[in-house]
This record gives sequence, structure tokens and C-alpha cells, in this order.
Amino acid sequence: MSLATDGVIQALDDERRRQGFTKKQLAEACGMLSTSVRRLFASKNPDVKLSTLNKIATALGADLQVNRVDSGLNDEQSGHLLARLRRVRLAERLAEKSGLDAGDIEHALFNLTLTTSERLARKLRRGRFVSDRR
Repeated sequence: MSLATDGVIQALDDERRRQGFTKKQLAEACGMLSTSVRRLFASKNPDVKLSTLNKIATALGADLQVNRVDSGLNDEQSGHLLARLRRVRLAERLAEKSGLDAGDIEHALFNLTLTTSERLARKLRRGRFVSDRR
């Protein structure tokens, strides 16, 4: 899933300037490195997480709102996307409590939802299946 973030980043940068924050001050308020904030605002095509944008918005006293836009997804694709978003949210909460990587937790949660035949099919597609029979 990709996000059109350029307008959001520009709006956050405008709000930062309006409030009189330097990029370094904003980074400190967000608990981020100042180089990360500078790079985010200077980049033409930033690769940024929604959680990072939310941190910056919160530090500026703003709300970040995400609206779902129908992009031609059918019901099955929408269901998969929503399930993934729920898993990611749960994984982030578990990662905060456990200190583990959220991506690893999300991957494990996804694998728990697969049937045995689905797991086998994935292994075969990826060339990772090794038979233990002799």
C-alpha cells in the first residue's frame, strides 16, 4: 500500500514554520533524529511511515486523519488489506510491550492465520520446501 504523502508533509512543514519550530526543535519534540526530520522535509519522494507522520503531527498539536479512498479494490482485496492493517496495529502494540520487532510479530501473526496447505504452497512458491523424508 502506498500513501500520497507529499501534501501531508508540506502541510506539516507549513505548520512547523507557522509555530516557529526549527527542524531540530521539532525532531527533539518527536523523539527523532534531526537528520531524519530534515531529510523528510527536503526529500522529493520521501519513503515515510504513517507512524512517523503521526509523531510529527502530534508534536505540532495537529491531528492526522486517514480516509479510505476506493481505489478499485474488490471486497476480497479490501478484506485482506483491513486484516493486514489490524495485524500491523496489534503487532505495534505487542512490540511496544515486548521490545521485539513489530515486523517480525506481524509476520508471525500472519502465519498463524494460514492453513497447513497455504503454508506449504508458500514454501513451494519460494523454493523453501525441504522434505524431511528419506
